Amino acid sequence: MPPNQLPAKLRLWATYLLRQAAMRGAAHVSLALEPLGIKPPHHTILSLLENQADSQINLANRTQTDRTTMVRIVDELEQFGLVERQTKPEDRRTHHVTLTKKGQKHLEQSRAALNQADQTFLQALNPKEQAQFKQYLERIIAHYDQAMENQKEQS
Repeated sequence: MPPNQLPAKLRLWATYLLRQAAMRGAAHVSLALEPLGIKPPHHTILSLLENQADSQINLANRTQTDRTTMVRIVDELEQFGLVERQTKPEDRRTHHVTLTKKGQKHLEQSRAALNQADQTFLQALNPKEQAQFKQYLERIIAHYDQAMENQKEQS
């Protein structure tokens, strides 16, 4: 649906427009990753594991994903041969996840696909506008996170 067909009363809110853009972006990214046989959450986990192993619990916390969903994502990545899961002898309840060599290659391929998808998605903006847009999003996210942290401290 073109922006001018979005309900005018809803277009007043940046949060509505941001959600509409995010839904379209997510669909675009999913299509870009589909030939590689993975989904955006898989790519996110591979990216987080690029330089060091991490526990499933930390991965869930870092991505704001519930633990059950994280177990499913890691199960799928393990089935694809992209990660290995290991338990530590001192704490067998904690599963540490490591990127495999195949996972590293897959990450490089998915990163290339996402770079292309990102460029295509933002092509309505010139390079300077793209950089500004990303900076604005980062600022909004940081401000929101800080406000939530302050609210927790006051509770």
